[in-house]
Amino acid sequence: MATAKIPRRRTPRNFRTGSQTPGEAYTYVLMLTALSGRTNYLEAMKAGADDFLNKPVDEEQLLARLHVAERILGLRQHVKYLEGLLPICSYCKRIRDEHNAWQQIERYIAPRSEAKFTHTICPECYEKVVKPQLKDI
Repeated sequence: MATAKIPRRRTPRNFRTGSQTPGEAYTYVLMLTALSGRTNYLEAMKAGADDFLNKPVDEEQLLARLHVAERILGLRQHVKYLEGLLPICSYCKRIRDEHNAWQQIERYIAPRSEAKFTHTICPECYEKVVKPQLKDI
């Protein structure tokens, strides 16, 4: 919760100066201010505040808003969990993307991360696949 009496040179437009770091927990911003009115409300919301209350604050209203914030943060966490699930084929190991197209793991992961792929053969696959092929040569 942020409480603010914002001087003329510092308006709500620059209230939230930093950006969220990927992987960092979301910070829910509830601005509590003596500045009222539609313009201040809209500026605070454009600046990144998630909610806005005027002083003096009503305790019941504050508790209700904090309950909403808690619910929103819980839903964000659930969405993050769901976004982390990868639908992968049990047989060919291809991944279904957001367009319902099936892609090889490398093709799916490469544009979404900084991962670099190297290819090798594990000992189990060597015994099952490569070794029999070498006998046929």
